[in-house]
Amino acid sequence: MTVTEELQHKKKIFWLVGHFDLKTQLGFHTAVEHAMNDGATHIVLNLKGVPYLNSSGLGLLGNLENQLRSEKKEPV
Repeated sequence: MTVTEELQHKKKIFWLVGHFDLKTQLGFHTAVEHAMNDGATHIVLNLKGVPYLNSSGLGLLGNLENQLRSEKKEPV
């Protein structure tokens, strides 16, 4: 999976392309953590290029949402 990102007014936008599974989720997870540490207040995901999302990828998305909410950074 490739992850492309852009920052727009404290909103981090991620474009994901490829399979989102256990083998590929680490790069995305790292990118989101960097965005949060850099002060992004909103995270936007474009999953149009993701033909496959398994349960581990879905679990990661849920965990990141909980982490963002606990830090009072609501995802969009």
